[in-house]
Amino acid sequence: MTIHEDRARPAGLLTLITAGLALWLGACSAPLPPPTEVPGEDGLGGGLQATSLAVDWYSPSGMYPGKGYSSVTGEIQGTCIRADLAPATIGPASADYRIDVASNSRELAQKLGVSSEASIGFGAFSASAKASYTRDQQANSSAVYIIARADIQGPSVNLINPRLMTAAEDPAGDDNAAAYRDDYLAFFSKCGDRYLDSAVTGATYRGVVRVETSSESEKTAVLAEVRARYGTAKGASSVERTVSELSSRYNVSVVEFYDGVLPDSFAKDPETLIANATEFPALFQKKCSGQLISSAQLSCLKVAVFQDYRKLTLTIPDTGAVTRARQAFDQMAEYGLEYQALLNDAMFARDNPHLFKDTAADLAAQAAEAGRRLTQARNSLEACSDNLRACLPAPDLTPPLPDPVTLTRPSWISVGQATSCADYRLKFRASGTSRPDHELPDGGYQLYVGTAAPHTARLWCRGMNTATPAEYLSLVGSNVSVYRDPHFLARPSRC
Repeated sequence: MTIHEDRARPAGLLTLITAGLALWLGACSAPLPPPTEVPGEDGLGGGLQATSLAVDWYSPSGMYPGKGYSSVTGEIQGTCIRADLAPATIGPASADYRIDVASNSRELAQKLGVSSEASIGFGAFSASAKASYTRDQQANSSAVYIIARADIQGPSVNLINPRLMTAAEDPAGDDNAAAYRDDYLAFFSKCGDRYLDSAVTGATYRGVVRVETSSESEKTAVLAEVRARYGTAKGASSVERTVSELSSRYNVSVVEFYDGVLPDSFAKDPETLIANATEFPALFQKKCSGQLISSAQLSCLKVAVFQDYRKLTLTIPDTGAVTRARQAFDQMAEYGLEYQALLNDAMFARDNPHLFKDTAADLAAQAAEAGRRLTQARNSLEACSDNLRACLPAPDLTPPLPDPVTLTRPSWISVGQATSCADYRLKFRASGTSRPDHELPDGGYQLYVGTAAPHTARLWCRGMNTATPAEYLSLVGSNVSVYRDPHFLARPSRC
């Protein structure tokens, strides 16, 4: 996977700053919904339907044809089958291109295909570039994200005649077929409930334009504008106009994720990002067309398809315990995600106290409580991953994990539609918040300007703690002036 980020800052001077570049081959976990459970004849939970499950190809996780996979924890497991791999040649391919909008880090994770457990730093896919990026964004609760997506899919490479290894075939000497039949929990701990049956060739591009706002009301206004005007835009030209307009009014940064192929160049501004998205099919054609994908050459891969072990045997194991473990694990991951969001909100409020009603002591207490619960949830997930029996029927937690909705969140200060720096200061003071730790700093504020059709504009406010704060325009270009002196031109030898 390739990630590249640039920031464009219009306040004072529009600059393009490269924030980082890291290279990976593959992508983070993007599991489909878990397969349907069907009741068994013994009434203990029965067996899983022999359905397949697809996740983004992510080489650092240890993916390889034949590898096991746990749909409970999202971890790559050991190899318990024996098979050959049928190669495939990549031919011409077309791309599916579209635009998404996300209003918070959780929506961003979903649209980038990052699982809940990876979002809180757990599991084999938590080290992927997308998962790392979404975790970084969790502390930025006031950002809006515009996501350009391009997907290319080619032929698959498939296993031939897969079978569970016997004790004589397994390097560890395990009889995997017997374990599957007689001790499914032990089999699951080693092999998971699925194996990597095929890999789909192709590539994906994700370009994210992050629009930074400074308040909840400002964020709401940006979201409404983007969704109303361009939320369903399909063409690159309309999206390019959108991000160009936003770049002139807000702090904007860009980040790119390449899966399956590496780019020729990286975006340093929103316009180039949109161009890279539309030119992605040509890049894939250049890098991958005509390649033979085999066990010796696993490249240009987009998706790993895991098949249920039931496809290999007529035995129907009792999976009721796995079903209960999955339910407990999913709840812990969901709670952990909410605790992470609470912690990030409290930290954002601590760094921007003038935007919130809470005292510094209240915010510190909120952050400490959310941090304790997040650590507790991670520890429980780790125990469940190491031993599936730890999830049955639920982890023995002391104290138990509370429902995140019962925890206190920071309270935003709303100033409505301020039309000037003085008006913003007046509305802020009218909110009843006048403690020393809630003084308004000088800086960029989103204001509503115009009369017939007011629209938002980001102005620099100076003297926000005086009776007469003043507005300034942030320059988008260099502040250079040229003066022509006719007297100097007439007498060039004199200064």
